[in-house]
Amino acid sequence: MTDEQLDSLEAVARNATPGPWNAVGQCVADSDRYVLANCNTNFSKGQVVSNAAYIAAANPAAVLELIAMVRSLQNERDYLAEHRPVRYCPTLQKWETCDLPNFDGPYLPLQCFKCWKESAREAVCQTN
Repeated sequence: MTDEQLDSLEAVARNATPGPWNAVGQCVADSDRYVLANCNTNFSKGQVVSNAAYIAAANPAAVLELIAMVRSLQNERDYLAEHRPVRYCPTLQKWETCDLPNFDGPYLPLQCFKCWKESAREAVCQTN
């Protein structure tokens, strides 16, 4: 989701009736049992009850918590991308954070410390 989508969703959640919300049959009600939404539609009764349960679970508090979690994870991702770059490691043959220094030269070192350590462990195991 974009920041704009998160901001929009957050604004909608903050303006909605506070929770907790409960599914009551085909309706969604607040803790005082005031109906917030009536899901009575042309769907089967089982589907209508499932829709009401879903809407109740996606109450403002839950949505705001999810938005906070997304933003926290985005910040962590951005921090790690800046401080621990993810690179393709030719030794391990996968993408991961690697201790390869940033080289501007015509070649890259063959192994980062993590790869060197793993190669040394394998060599010791093969000789024993």
